[in-house]
Amino acid sequence: MQAALVFAKRAEFCYTIPGRNVIRLDVVDKKALDDCTVGDRRFNRIMANIEVSRTDHGDSYEFQITVKEGKGETRHRVTLRKADYQELAAGKASPEDLVTESFRFLLEREPKESILRSFDLMVIGRYFPEYRREIVRYL
Repeated sequence: MQAALVFAKRAEFCYTIPGRNVIRLDVVDKKALDDCTVGDRRFNRIMANIEVSRTDHGDSYEFQITVKEGKGETRHRVTLRKADYQELAAGKASPEDLVTESFRFLLEREPKESILRSFDLMVIGRYFPEYRREIVRYL
């Protein structure tokens, strides 16, 4: 896979994947990660490890999410109606992938500690109006 290099003072590990509006960071040096910027946006929070487990509840899903970053972690409970899943993912990704990428979307905008502990996935659009438009690019 060919990647386009993104500006980084001490990190040559920041790159975009052509055809996708997703920034991937493969950084060994934490200080280099802190210096990675694209325009006026800093991408110093998306290296988190996101673990997702799903439970099926009839017409909806429930997910348990653990976000591990550095020495800390947060736990979240997310619900998603199956109809909303179909609307957002349109068959492009599994429910788990949709939730994982939704958390990546959130982590680009706020620290893991600021993400609600329990919420319905559709609530993200209330806080970030661009969510529905952008999430398809992550999938």
